[in-house]
Amino acid sequence: MGDCQSEVDLKQSLSDAAALAICFDILSSKAMFGICKLKSAHLKGGWIIHDQALIPLRFIKHSKGQFCEIKEGGKRSVRVHADNLALVPAATTRTKRESGALLVYDAGGFPVTWFVE
Repeated sequence: MGDCQSEVDLKQSLSDAAALAICFDILSSKAMFGICKLKSAHLKGGWIIHDQALIPLRFIKHSKGQFCEIKEGGKRSVRVHADNLALVPAATTRTKRESGALLVYDAGGFPVTWFVE
């Protein structure tokens, strides 16, 4: 029984590490985009990202036998499909329009890819 719990703990640790890495990538990418655009707030010594909660997030996750595109804080799916990657092109377009980030998960709940605009 201990081995099974160790496997669960290991999977959770890998999932947590991946989530931290993705969050770091999103924040650093948004900062880089801000620097490249030379926003006036940055030139005046202001913050490029003053609140990470202002980065709009979208997720493609598995639920009830299909993949769903969900906005952060949303309760209903924007789109659904049997294949997670089939949802990516339209979700990426919406993410670009919002200057946000898109996270795509597999059926097991592990991140497959992400996109930052």
